[in-house]
Amino acid sequence: MIPGAVVGFFNSYRRPYGLVVQPAGSLHHDPRHEGGPAEDLASATDYLAGVEPGVPPAARPAFEELRAGVAAADACGDLPAAVVHPDPVVKNAIATPDGPALVDWTGAGVGPRVTSLAVLLQSVAAGPRGVDIGAVDPVVAGYRAHVALEPDELARLDAAFAIRQLWLASWMFALTAGSGGVPPAGSGGGPTPGSPAVSRTGPGLRSRPPDPRRLASAVPRRYGTY
Repeated sequence: MIPGAVVGFFNSYRRPYGLVVQPAGSLHHDPRHEGGPAEDLASATDYLAGVEPGVPPAARPAFEELRAGVAAADACGDLPAAVVHPDPVVKNAIATPDGPALVDWTGAGVGPRVTSLAVLLQSVAAGPRGVDIGAVDPVVAGYRAHVALEPDELARLDAAFAIRQLWLASWMFALTAGSGGVPPAGSGGGPTPGSPAVSRTGPGLRSRPPDPRRLASAVPRRYGTY
């Protein structure tokens, strides 16, 4: 597991002196859209636009729901920014003699720190039975040792959680539709963070993405203000 302290340490650097830093926070899997979290939403929009003409009638309701969700999403671009890893998930952590470290820093830079925390918490909390709140506790405790989130960041955690889920849902929808398949109902995203469709999985996922609203509410509810 990635200790929250590792991500919190980097997120504590609001303005790296002497460095020219690029906007960051997107997954950087789409070369057309690299930069802040808003680029994940722009990428999702492009994926959906690319397959729209071929969406079969049976998948049209899920497509429209997902497209509306992407259009309404909050990219959190006005929230406090800091040094962020583009994908601070479990698979990008390795053990070293000095403790856990993050790898795959391509696309790192400065972006909304709350979206970085959101990606981390989704990674450690996602499981086949939903949200594992027990996994969230130590991560947030370690993160708090370095970063004091502001009230606006806490209030918009659900929006931060939804960004990556909407991108993933759009990519999976486009992948299935583009190959001539009919995307299942679970591959769509919802018009608002936390809608049932946002939390459903598409094909190929090993675990169920946590409901953004439930995971977001766990942080301020269990730990109060930072």
